[in-house]
Amino acid sequence: MGLANPKTVIFFIAFLPQFIHPGQGSPAEQMLILGGICWIIGTAWDLGFACASGMAGNWLHARPRIRAAQPRIEGITYLGLAGWAAFAGGRTDH
Repeated sequence: MGLANPKTVIFFIAFLPQFIHPGQGSPAEQMLILGGICWIIGTAWDLGFACASGMAGNWLHARPRIRAAQPRIEGITYLGLAGWAAFAGGRTDH
């Protein structure tokens, strides 16, 4: 799916060449190896995130009080983020 995204391809073409060493083999082969490493890391991250989300969902499902409070918690969180964005958005003194 990532290879179908042109932004991913452009990123790899722009980012990976700095790690290519022409004296150590074919540049195309090195690009494929580095791309494969990125793919493996991304897949591991996505699988870990999916497993953690499933565990969190099971944990929340077993706690009806937290599930009942979830809409209020989400609303307060969104209001807090909106307030933070409103007050911090125009600052340029980072």
